[in-house]
Amino acid sequence: NADKDTIARDYSLPQIATHVRVLKNKIIDPIGKPLFLKIGAWINLNNGSVTGENYVDFLDYASSVGINCVLLKANMWIVKDDGWSRDQHAIDIIHWGIKQANDRGVYVILNMFDVWSRGKGGKKYNTDSNHHPINVWKKGHTAAAIQYVKMITREFKKYPMVLFELGNEMENRPHGSDWKTFHWMAKKHLLPTFYAIAGKDRPIGVSEQNLWSLPVNVIFNHNPNRIRRVNPGDRPIVTNELAHGSQLWRDNYIRLPDYTQKYLAAFGRAKSKGHSGIAAASGLDINTPLNNEAKRVLRKLGEL
Repeated sequence: NADKDTIARDYSLPQIATHVRVLKNKIIDPIGKPLFLKIGAWINLNNGSVTGENYVDFLDYASSVGINCVLLKANMWIVKDDGWSRDQHAIDIIHWGIKQANDRGVYVILNMFDVWSRGKGGKKYNTDSNHHPINVWKKGHTAAAIQYVKMITREFKKYPMVLFELGNEMENRPHGSDWKTFHWMAKKHLLPTFYAIAGKDRPIGVSEQNLWSLPVNVIFNHNPNRIRRVNPGDRPIVTNELAHGSQLWRDNYIRLPDYTQKYLAAFGRAKSKGHSGIAAASGLDINTPLNNEAKRVLRKLGEL
């Protein structure tokens, strides 16, 4: 967990023209060039699973080999158990994490909602949404969800190199058809709230396939086998996790030579299909030193 005493409230921004944005079916960087996101890992700085030192060390290595993006999880950490009150310490940690990444030229996808969100009363995730500070699978929590989106968007849109993920696999177990409630809430309330604050061109996406009908401007895909079948239409596609149909999201897989070629094949397909990004192993344990195979996969991704 990032040390509270080391978090400097220096939220200064790099001197660049504008923010990352979506233009038709491309993600455009702050100076106007098409951007291909090379995502090194998904990271939670607030739950004690990652030390601040190891996060910085990972960013130093990843950026040195061309990795230009990480996903940071804000999923219910920035509010207290009542679903409304700010948790300023958690917010400060995310500011710190974004700045550490951006200072090294690394973009951040900031996750808002997640099946694997923080459970009330502790530092662990809980897939039972009844134990989340805000249950976005129930209409009775709509007002708190809107306030949460306002809070996170206003707080972090100031960073030109931040993209947003509205929800991660919101149709996943144990919610079944309850994802339709989230779909309703997102379409009617959450996305209009986000766009009103951040602008219609600020990248925001959602996973997985059942939610792609939402008016997000980025599609997040989690199935590497689907890459060859999905062409960019009017929105950019980012495979920000190699999950469904494979186990390539796992830390132990990226460290095994038997799977290296599978990563490289997925990377090549995404690039050749005109997609706008792809992840290596989202579950990479950055507290454990990278072995040669993990370094090779990250290096090859960075070379795209």
